[in-house]
Amino acid sequence: MKNKLVVSLGLVALMVTFGACEKLKPIGSRGSRSGAATTGAVKGAAATGDKVTVEMYVMSKCPYGVQAEQGIQPVLDEIGANVDFQLHFIATEEGGKFNSLHNEPEVKGNIQQLCARKHYPELAKWTGFLACQNENWQKIPEGWEPCAKKMNMDEGKLKTCMDGEEGKGLLRESLKKAQAANAQGSPTIKIGGEEYSGGRSKSDFMRAICAKYTGAKPAPCANIPEDVEVVATVLTDKSTVQLFLSLHWSSLARRAA
Repeated sequence: MKNKLVVSLGLVALMVTFGACEKLKPIGSRGSRSGAATTGAVKGAAATGDKVTVEMYVMSKCPYGVQAEQGIQPVLDEIGANVDFQLHFIATEEGGKFNSLHNEPEVKGNIQQLCARKHYPELAKWTGFLACQNENWQKIPEGWEPCAKKMNMDEGKLKTCMDGEEGKGLLRESLKKAQAANAQGSPTIKIGGEEYSGGRSKSDFMRAICAKYTGAKPAPCANIPEDVEVVATVLTDKSTVQLFLSLHWSSLARRAA
């Protein structure tokens, strides 16, 4: 019983760290699944000028996508001026009707966040709106107004976008970019042009992004904590076995890529 419990907890931890909301193949696509577990790296320029490009393809009501957004937020707070952060949404459209894995509420949530970014393009502004919504992501699309107030956004302007053709156009453009990237699992992440499948903590993202700078690195890159060695104890009905695992997430990410 103890063995089953420990193994189950381990599997849960791995799912939380590397899980993804899997999307059905987009209409007209024969692409393979993508997401936290990737099949290969897509090579590209490591940085654009003094900025590293970070692409994140998500679904607004996917807990794994929310986890990734929450993990990178403190990184953006520190080195956002040196990051080109691009957020796109995974969905499909057929006959003018949008569909997403978590149904109509998620379609609306996607549009809400796109409208916030469109009308308030300052990074701290629109990611602050996302961070506010992500505190209660299960309730999306309800309750966006307090988040707009918190970030000093014009609710009327946002609502016009959300309810009108502008919002639909933004989602249409966003999902096309997600499909072009063959992103079907939330989150699908690319850092400096390479698919990223490492951890989703602040340190994980900071380490991966800082490794992409070709010139001078932002000051916080010099203060990233070292990888942590984790000791796991596996219990069985007959004996106790100690298994020492050195989990170097950056190395795992490179090997997976």
